[in-house]
Amino acid sequence: MNMVQQNIKAKILVADDEQGIRDLLKSELGICGYSIDTASDGEEAIEKIKQDRYDIVITDIKMPKADGLKVLASVKKVSPETEVIMATGYATVENAVSAMKEGAYDFVQKPFNVEEVSVLVERALEKSELKTLIALYESSKAIFSSLKLEKLFPIMINLLKNVIKADEIALLLFDNQNQMYLAAASFSLVYYPHKGSFITLAERLFSEDRLVDAPAIFRFSEKNEPMMKGLFQNSEMQSIAAYPVRLKDRKLGVLMVCRTRNHSEFSSSDIRNLSIFVSQIAQSIANTKLYEKLEIKISELEGAYKQLEQTRRQLVLIEKMSAVDQVASSIANQLNGPIKSVMDYTAAVLKKKSLSAELKEQIEKIRQESLKCKDTVENLLRFSSHKKAVFSEIDVNKVIKEIIELMEYELQDENINLELELNPETPKVKGDSNQIKQVLLNLLVNAQQSFVSGADAKGDRTVVIRTSSEEGQVYVEVNDNGCGIDSKTLGRIFDPFFTTKDPQKNIGLGLSISYGIIEQHNGKIHVKSAPKEGSSFIVNIPSA
Repeated sequence: MNMVQQNIKAKILVADDEQGIRDLLKSELGICGYSIDTASDGEEAIEKIKQDRYDIVITDIKMPKADGLKVLASVKKVSPETEVIMATGYATVENAVSAMKEGAYDFVQKPFNVEEVSVLVERALEKSELKTLIALYESSKAIFSSLKLEKLFPIMINLLKNVIKADEIALLLFDNQNQMYLAAASFSLVYYPHKGSFITLAERLFSEDRLVDAPAIFRFSEKNEPMMKGLFQNSEMQSIAAYPVRLKDRKLGVLMVCRTRNHSEFSSSDIRNLSIFVSQIAQSIANTKLYEKLEIKISELEGAYKQLEQTRRQLVLIEKMSAVDQVASSIANQLNGPIKSVMDYTAAVLKKKSLSAELKEQIEKIRQESLKCKDTVENLLRFSSHKKAVFSEIDVNKVIKEIIELMEYELQDENINLELELNPETPKVKGDSNQIKQVLLNLLVNAQQSFVSGADAKGDRTVVIRTSSEEGQVYVEVNDNGCGIDSKTLGRIFDPFFTTKDPQKNIGLGLSISYGIIEQHNGKIHVKSAPKEGSSFIVNIPSA
């Protein structure tokens, strides 16, 4: 298998029953750089056409066993792209014209000189190459329209098979560590027995700089090429063209195109066409990789934008809470004194024995309503409080169990199924135990209130509390399969004084207070929800 620098220009079959004409054309056209094969009659010519591929067929019209018209028909059936030149005497010119109507390129009259035949051969090859170039031009549209490698490679393989007439194709590229890998092929990347031979040959070619300026052409008819030692054993390949894939001075890889005995060896026109194709492939690979980098960058920007938007929402929320903080503190302090006075007076009046039962009942109602006002004031004071939390190590699993003891009866009374998935390996966190308990209790109450109550309360009503840890964070998730939250409401649930419940009974500070507490613990609280799909509140706090 020898590396060939001078490639044959084309492979030609000469079919003529005259030995002298066969010898003349084989000698003279061979000197011009063509590979010549001969046939002494029509049947032999047809058999050779079935066994091998030719760029040009020169056939006499009048031959024994099968005439030139039958040879023409066989060529166009087996290899439509092969051009046929008809050789004819004066008496058969009319037949030659008919042959041209059937697809022959041209005809030459006997007796002819070699120069005349050589000119016809050159023109026929130009026509054939022009058709190939047109096919390559059309293929470039498909190639450059592919912006992803997984779509580009199948198109590339199919075009090489059809346009370059290849039997096996292998595209090998360099990875990020400058290692050669098989990127695409016409064969199975898993089971093909000669896959390793392609990779080894590519590595040898680049290590010895054999692909600097020109492709390497290997013919399997010769066996003195060291580079091919031990490769492609027992294969049916006849020749390999290894073409460097480059973009300017950047090495991308190598394209290997192989032909078996079903096709002729690579000609110089094949190499020219392959050169055009490879330049398209190189640019397309560069384009697809650029597109992939662009997609990654867009994805990163989208992620950064989401993070920025989340930060913006948090800052807006902090700003809102800061403004409301001052108002809440002022209102609470102004209300605290009068409410305490009302509660003290009602307690004193209720101690008088002279009161009637009716009057006692009315004063008790006043006391109960005052207690509600007192709870509201305490919430406002808690919301506006700037006292630092008293931190200690907390077992969140233990805190959750304490909360459940408070809520268990109420949940059972409303037919709400409570499921615990507490990871015993969950590490402790540093925090204020009472504040953490307040947050988790609030989330459990929210989950409870997500279900329809009364006569409409039907179906599965489940709340799941689970704990986990990952990368220094402890996670507590409170999940319900209740009514869910729409996207518009979801963006406001942590806003102070925002509530979807009865404003006469709830002033909407629970989640705002919870948000502030978790933020004070250097953690985060977020929610996933959709209408009729339930809600999942997730709290994460750094582990101790």
